[in-house]
Amino acid sequence: MVSCSAILQGNTLSHIINRHFQRIVGTSLGVLSAAFIISFPMNMLAKIILIAIFYVIVEYYIPRNYSIAVFFITNMTMLQGTLLSTNDWQSLLQVRLISIIIGSILGAISAMLQYCIYDYFSKDSIALKSSEIKLEVYDK
Repeated sequence: MVSCSAILQGNTLSHIINRHFQRIVGTSLGVLSAAFIISFPMNMLAKIILIAIFYVIVEYYIPRNYSIAVFFITNMTMLQGTLLSTNDWQSLLQVRLISIIIGSILGAISAMLQYCIYDYFSKDSIALKSSEIKLEVYDK
C-alpha cells in the first residue's frame, strides 16, 4: 500500500514511471546491503545508532535522488524489524522486496490507467465544447 501511494506522488506520468523503477532498484540493492549489515552481530544500541544515521541520510536524499533514498530506507526499516527479534530476518527481507515490487507495479498501472482515462475523457469534452461553440456561431 505504501509503495503504491509513494509511486503516485509524481507530478507527471513519466515522473511516476521513473519513481517506479527507482523504487524497485533502490529496494533491491537495499535488501542486499541490509542482508549484509544484519548478518553481523550487533547490540541494540548499535542498531539504533545505525537507524538514526540512515534516517538522516534518507532525509537528505529524498528530494535529490529517490533511488538512493529508497536504498537507505530499506536498510533502516530492515534494522528496525530486527530490533526485537533477530531470528527470522531472511523472510523479512523477502517480504519487503516482494511487497515493494507488487506495490510499485500496481501504482504504475493505476497511474497509466488514470492518465489514459483522463486523456480520453478530456478529448471528448474538448470536442463537445468546440462543437457547441461552432453551433452557436452558425446559429447567429
